[in-house]
Amino acid sequence: MILITGGAGFIGSCLVKRLNKEGNYDIIICDFMEKQWKNLLHKKFIDIINPLHLLSEIKKYSIDCIVHLGANSSTLSYNATTNYDFSKMICDYAVEHKIPFIYASSGAVYGNTGAPLNNYGYGKYLFDIYANRLIQENDKIVGLRFFNVFGPNEYHKGNMASLVYQKFVEIESVGYATLFNVDVERDFIYVKDVVEVITYFIENPISGIYDVGHGKAIPVIDMIEYVFMSMGLDTRICYDPIPDTIKEQYQYYTQAKLKFPKSFNVVFWDVKSAVNDYVTNYLIGGLKYE
Repeated sequence: MILITGGAGFIGSCLVKRLNKEGNYDIIICDFMEKQWKNLLHKKFIDIINPLHLLSEIKKYSIDCIVHLGANSSTLSYNATTNYDFSKMICDYAVEHKIPFIYASSGAVYGNTGAPLNNYGYGKYLFDIYANRLIQENDKIVGLRFFNVFGPNEYHKGNMASLVYQKFVEIESVGYATLFNVDVERDFIYVKDVVEVITYFIENPISGIYDVGHGKAIPVIDMIEYVFMSMGLDTRICYDPIPDTIKEQYQYYTQAKLKFPKSFNVVFWDVKSAVNDYVTNYLIGGLKYE
């Protein structure tokens, strides 16, 4: 049985779908049921637990693996201890009960110069240090530093949704996309690839902390052009100055350092093809939810 915190969220709900495809319905979801409830339609699982009652409720079940994806994903608006304390609580439970533990970290730990730029990145960085100490003691812990993830089921995330989704909505609304007048390159990865990575580590609990991206930064303007192409439109971009309020906390460059185990055999989507799949089959087409 697998416990997925954040199981109703963006990545978590896609993971539930992936597990269901393999005939795995022994899933416990831990999440607040708010805007993202539609992500769970047509998915099979045993129970949903309120995060405030997790430790008391989890004792009812025999858990074989914990996938901890639940977090406040805002990069600017919360205290770093929010994610850190909750993550530590769940991790300690996993270690105490000898349960393999997979958790979501972030490329935000690197900032622009190797150090976090904001509270979100710092909270992830703190927990990576905590987890790495346990990994050295041979506990079965896997940290996955997700870079810029995009894809279906992110629609509830508002201004924390991916560049691809936000620009699709903007283009559909006004016919053009806005972009800061600074050079920005990011390492983008499709959510379908992310859930394949998580599934690999569920099946192969190899301890360590791993970057999860393509290993290649792409100019943001290229990603926006892929969105226009997928919509069958000519590219129209308007440039704005970057606001002073976020200038010092903005990540201008991200690129994953791929060091997966030798047995890792997941083949990632080409980014351009992934954008086209997302836009044409989910945002324009009839699928919408994964």
